[in-house]
Amino acid sequence: MITILGEYKIIDGPCAGIKGQVMSAEIGGDEDEVWIQVDPFTSIVTHSDNLEEV
Repeated sequence: MITILGEYKIIDGPCAGIKGQVMSAEIGGDEDEVWIQVDPFTSIVTHSDNLEEV
């Protein structure tokens, strides 16, 4: 389960290994989007099952 505003690492895909802060999450139903803020200029959108708490 995702704890909002925690620090997570992306597990798989082209951004694997990148760590960042969860900024917002839409989880449930058809929606499964988590926005990760990597630095002030970079954010990544991924799925909740592609994250691991660090």
